[in-house]
Amino acid sequence: LNELAQQGRWTLFRKTLKGVRSSGKNLGSIIYPLSLLREALTSRGRRDEAVKVNSEMLGLFKQARSRKEKIPLEALDAIANNYIEVLKRSASKLAATRLTFPEKQYNFLLKTKFKYLDEVTSRALDVFKIGSGDGIVEGYKILVKSYRAMGEEIRTFSPPGKGADYVSSFKKSMKEISDPIEKKAGEFFQEARRQIRESKILSRSSVFFFSNKRLD
Repeated sequence: LNELAQQGRWTLFRKTLKGVRSSGKNLGSIIYPLSLLREALTSRGRRDEAVKVNSEMLGLFKQARSRKEKIPLEALDAIANNYIEVLKRSASKLAATRLTFPEKQYNFLLKTKFKYLDEVTSRALDVFKIGSGDGIVEGYKILVKSYRAMGEEIRTFSPPGKGADYVSSFKKSMKEISDPIEKKAGEFFQEARRQIRESKILSRSSVFFFSNKRLD
């Protein structure tokens, strides 16, 4: 299947795929070739068909997992990429929600940011469960950046048009919120480094955790 996909022989690919599927065995081995079909459909603008193939990939993954079948690493990476895209959308919503005054609006936006931060955390955990090395590293990268950015935004925010005493009191109370968030970012960062080392994960995103000048 991989060879047929790489050669772009999609008619024979689909025929062979049907035969493999009907056997009901090694379902995990079909996932990566399907990801190549999805990419080919997407590149040709056939988005609806690509979405259907994507759903099929996820269904096969769940079936293979429930049967405790061995799933190839490239298949795990392909599935993780799906979950990473969902995680990125949650992280984008968090980043796009910027804190502003007056105070009532600030409190509402802060509450909203915490909701999105919880969503980012939950989505990242979903990625980790897949077992893809690339997914784990990229998931931690997004998680760390999201926590760092939110902690920094809260810590550095200065209420406009307020007196020195108000600003000082406000910043002191906000520090009690930002400190735990930034601390958690540090914990995620160290956990990612530990997992990369112990599992010997080779991933482009690993540079973020081991370079003195981290890459975005």
